[in-house]
Amino acid sequence: MNKFLEELPNNEAERNPRKWYYSIEMNYNGFIYADKRDSHVVYEEPYAASWEIKDDVLKAIRYEELEEKARLIDEEESNIYNLTQNLAEAFGVFCRYEYLHDENYHIIGRKVIFYNNFIYEEEGFKDLTYPYDTSEVTREMDSSDLATKMFVKAVEDDTIATGMLTIIDTEANNSGEDYLLNFDYLYKIGTISEE
Repeated sequence: MNKFLEELPNNEAERNPRKWYYSIEMNYNGFIYADKRDSHVVYEEPYAASWEIKDDVLKAIRYEELEEKARLIDEEESNIYNLTQNLAEAFGVFCRYEYLHDENYHIIGRKVIFYNNFIYEEEGFKDLTYPYDTSEVTREMDSSDLATKMFVKAVEDDTIATGMLTIIDTEANNSGEDYLLNFDYLYKIGTISEE
């Protein structure tokens, strides 16, 4: 995370209003080993590593201890929102975004908070009201340009000189692409002819 975010400094004077900071705020109430967990760390959940059958009952005899989660992610996405959503997904948590203001409502920091509970679990469900009547809103789909594209993955094959069996090398594949286009739907509804 420290590759593109910084941990939020406690001292407001050290905050750069143009930078994004992060905070990990996990709620481990009700979790196994809750007293041994740090709310600023995301953990792998403990699991039974060894089992035995005793008196015809399967029992866990050894558990793995708490361990901080470690994941590798690709950070080629375009903006902070994509990157942080990818991080949250990889670590199995949620994230929300907060803008920090001073007393004159100037932005003094931007913060991404990673957490493990839905908002409604702690605060109850949120009510949303919309002032316009949307009961008459309809949607029309124009499917006249619909085509199905199916990618065909190459597979290993010892009988081929390259070692790979792929549609790219097929003589009938004039485009040399690795996908097939299916126009059956367009033909069926009459938007294109057989030719």
